[in-house]
Amino acid sequence: MLDLIPQNRQELIPNWPTYFNRKLNHEHNVSIHGVSIQFRVSEAKLTEELKNFFPKTWQRVQGSPIVIDWVSPKNGADWDNVIDPNCIFAEDYVSQRDFLTRQVSKSHYQLMAPYKIDDGFFNFLRFLIPGELLNEGKILFHSSCVVNKQGEAFVFFGPSGAGKTTIAQLCQSAGGNILGDDMNLIYVQQGKLFVEAATVGQRFFSINNFGKRYPVKKLFWIKKSSHFSVDFSVENTLSIYLSSFANLFWNGLGEEGYQQVFRILQEFRKAKAVNVLNFAKEERVWGYVQGIK
Repeated sequence: MLDLIPQNRQELIPNWPTYFNRKLNHEHNVSIHGVSIQFRVSEAKLTEELKNFFPKTWQRVQGSPIVIDWVSPKNGADWDNVIDPNCIFAEDYVSQRDFLTRQVSKSHYQLMAPYKIDDGFFNFLRFLIPGELLNEGKILFHSSCVVNKQGEAFVFFGPSGAGKTTIAQLCQSAGGNILGDDMNLIYVQQGKLFVEAATVGQRFFSINNFGKRYPVKKLFWIKKSSHFSVDFSVENTLSIYLSSFANLFWNGLGEEGYQQVFRILQEFRKAKAVNVLNFAKEERVWGYVQGIK
């Protein structure tokens, strides 16, 4: 199984305990979408970077956090030398382009990645956070989301190239507030659907949206067209959700995780329908989607 991991990462594994025997004297706690995490590192500079990156309200944790022992071996792998973007699961290890991690226990990980708030850090979070959020009934989706002046959110799903970023920009030009144009976090509370901008490496359009939730007014599966129209009779809502998951690694979930996902999606379906939106590349799309009953 370990031979699935790129060769330059495999070479780190025989000496794995040695790397983590060093003292990690600097700690920083953070709560990311309610997931409490404690990073333990060897350099104070990195804890300062973590402190400066996350808002103060996210730097208070409740309960026992997930512990991340984070090292960056000076003689370690060339993190930019792996082209394959896939997340590889091999025994206790998980490898992606710019990180290698080992799960010691349910709440303890050992992480090798560059000491930077950069791709390795965010890719690790995108591996870790979505699975943890399932316990809260929350799922990360590839989507764009725009909020109107009344604080109502309009979420747009679609395959790569469908125009998720394009439609968000058109709506913004017409007065909408982009919450996220790449990934968004969606969940049900008391039978109502809510959305937050995902804090796992995507661009933030307004710091005021950091950690703020909005009620979902409409959900759309988008298709580029020469005209505007909506199909309300969508029967494949489940397929739309499944095809829009962001960084939910099925091979790491297990049977219990599968069942959990489908229970959550059933709640989504009860809370709000998904409609197919055919849209032209015009700013009036924003007025059009807000006017749909």
